[in-house]
Amino acid sequence: MKRILFLALIAILLSSCKEKTQAESAAADSLAVSVKPYPQQFAAYKGVNIAHWLSQVFGWSPRATFFTQEDVKLIKNLGFDHIRMPIDEEQLWTVDGKKIDTAFNYLKQSVEWCVANDLCIIIDLHIIRSHHFNAANGEGKMTLWTDTVAQNTFLSLWDDLQTELKQFPANKLAYELMNEPAAPEAHQWNSLVNRAITRIRKTEPNRILFIGANQWQTIHNMPFLETPKGDSNIVIAFHNYDPMLVTHHLASWTSFKAFTGKVQYPGLSASPEDLWKELDSTDMRVKNEIKGINKVYSREYFDSIVSIAVKRSKELDLSVYCGEFGCLNNVDTTIRHAYYRDFVGTLNKYKIGKAVWDYKGSFQIMGYNTETMQNTNQMDTVIVKILTE
Repeated sequence: MKRILFLALIAILLSSCKEKTQAESAAADSLAVSVKPYPQQFAAYKGVNIAHWLSQVFGWSPRATFFTQEDVKLIKNLGFDHIRMPIDEEQLWTVDGKKIDTAFNYLKQSVEWCVANDLCIIIDLHIIRSHHFNAANGEGKMTLWTDTVAQNTFLSLWDDLQTELKQFPANKLAYELMNEPAAPEAHQWNSLVNRAITRIRKTEPNRILFIGANQWQTIHNMPFLETPKGDSNIVIAFHNYDPMLVTHHLASWTSFKAFTGKVQYPGLSASPEDLWKELDSTDMRVKNEIKGINKVYSREYFDSIVSIAVKRSKELDLSVYCGEFGCLNNVDTTIRHAYYRDFVGTLNKYKIGKAVWDYKGSFQIMGYNTETMQNTNQMDTVIVKILTE
C-alpha cells in the first residue's frame, strides 16, 4: 500500500513539474511574441536608414542623384516596408533659424515618394547645432542640456517640421524627436522630450512619435526612459552596434581604429594579445573602453540584452523599435553574415521592427562609390534577404 501511495505521489510530482515546465515555456514564448504592434498599423518592421542625404553630408552625395524616387521603388521591391530619414539642423535651417526651402522640398518629396510607393517613413532629427552625439570625439557641440535658448530652439525646429509635414497621413509618416540623446542624466532628456511631446500634441494628437533612450539610445538605458502616461502613439526606440570591435572594425572615428588584427563573431571579438600589439596600452581611458567591449558575443547575448527593451515596452505598454544596427564590410563576409543573421533573428523573435544602417553610406547594403559618386549596382543579397525575411 505504501509503495502504491509512494508511486502515486511521484506521479503527481512529475505531472506538476511537467505542467510547471510547460507553463514556464509558454510564458517565455508569450514574452517572445507579444511585443505590442505599432500604432495605427504603421509598418516599421523592415527598414533602412537613408544616411548622408539630409544628414552628415560630406560632399559625395549630391541630392539630385544620391537618393531618388527610383531608390524608393527599389527599396519597396526588395521587401522593405519603411525608411528612416535622418535630417540635420545645419542642412535644413540657416544659422539664424530660417528654413532652407530647397532642402525642405527634398524632404517633403521623399515623403511623397514613400506614400506613393506604400512605404512608411520616420523623420529622424539626427544632429542639431547644440547637440551632436559624437561631441565627445570632437564632432559638433553639446550645449543643449545647459542652455535654455538651445532647448527652445530644439522645440522650434519641430514647430517648423510640423508646419511642413503635418498634412501627411499618420499611418505613413512618423517623427523621431532626436537621435541618440546624450544627456549627463536621464531626467534631463526625459524632461526635454516631454516638453516636445506636449507641444506637438497640441496640433498632432495622433502622430506616431519615436523616442530613444538617453545615452545614445543604448538598450541598457531603456529602463530610465519615461514617457507621458496614456499616450499610445509613442514608440520607444534603441540602437545597438554590439560587438563594436567587429561591426566598427577599422572605422576611422573609433578609439580602436589602429587595430588591424583579426576579429571574430561569434565568440570573443579579438585576442587581447593581438589588440595591445597595435593599440596604446598606456592610455587607460582607451584601455578600459576596449576591455569593456571585447567580450564573448553570440545569439544568446543578443537575446539577453534585447529582452531589456521588451521588458520596458511591456512596463510602459508601448511598441518598441531598433532604429540602427549594422556592420561595416571590413570583416570577413562569413562573420558579417553571421552577425546579421543572429541579431536580426533576435529582433524577429520578439517581433521588433528595425532599420539597418545604412543604404549607401559606409555600412551600405546598396553599392555606392563615394569617389565617382555613382551607384555600383552591387548588393549583398544574403544580407538583404536576412533583413527582409
